[in-house]
Amino acid sequence: MKIGMRTIKTGIAVFLCVLIFKLFNMGSAMYAVLAAVISMQNTVIYSFKAGKNRMLGTFIGALVGLICALIKPESAILSGIGVMIVIHIANLLKSKETLPIAAVVFSAIMLKLEQESAIVYSLSRIIDTFIGIVIAISVNYFISPPKYFEKIDSKYKKVIDDTLNIVKMSICYNQTINSSLIIEDIQTLEKLIHTYIQEFRFRKSEKIEIEKIKESLNECKKVLLNLQILDSFKNKEQLDEENIKNLAKVYNCRLSYKEKDETKESVVYNYHIKNIIKSINKLNSLSIR
Repeated sequence: MKIGMRTIKTGIAVFLCVLIFKLFNMGSAMYAVLAAVISMQNTVIYSFKAGKNRMLGTFIGALVGLICALIKPESAILSGIGVMIVIHIANLLKSKETLPIAAVVFSAIMLKLEQESAIVYSLSRIIDTFIGIVIAISVNYFISPPKYFEKIDSKYKKVIDDTLNIVKMSICYNQTINSSLIIEDIQTLEKLIHTYIQEFRFRKSEKIEIEKIKESLNECKKVLLNLQILDSFKNKEQLDEENIKNLAKVYNCRLSYKEKDETKESVVYNYHIKNIIKSINKLNSLSIR
């Protein structure tokens, strides 16, 4: 079975945590290791979010634990009250993800698991957690980063090809086409672009390409919307001469033209065809393919 890159990165992060704590004689690396394991996610932005929750939980637990321990350490009553306060603070901050670690840190300080003063122990837990988070995010950022732009480019080309093909099959060959898969691909691609921009590695040199891709996706959505409107027509209306010529330029397809009286339906039908052709020409002008 192939070992995933996230697994390898987690191992590297744990190794670095233990090594650093040993080299600098910083005591147990347990809290740093736990923070590193939790913070190691599939993407840097997710690592940052997980690390932020971990850090916030540690801070809440350390603060409440320090206050309670200074009043009366190992007190059963204060232990129960302190946990309730920790939960209440997490709820106020709308951060339920912080609850487990906040409760653990609070308990560790309140029950004096280490022979240190409450203040020193609280600060140590915060520092240890911070170190683990920084190591995890750094490893995730620098070691084998995901090739987002390559994935975006590949998926983008597929979306454009599928969009152009669905227009050809629908209008030139009068076939009923399901566009739901293309819509899903566009949504997936937009999420991928959003993640890439947030990944702290977004290059300025790629900004123009990304903007063009986003603009192209908007044109694809316009095409699909107009196609959906055309599908609502019970009868396929006759294409006007201008649309036939323009479609021939785009797809090199031969469509017959029969002159007849224009109806309201045919005017609306050809209007949406013109919108589709306009979007296709815009896609071609962006020249990203």
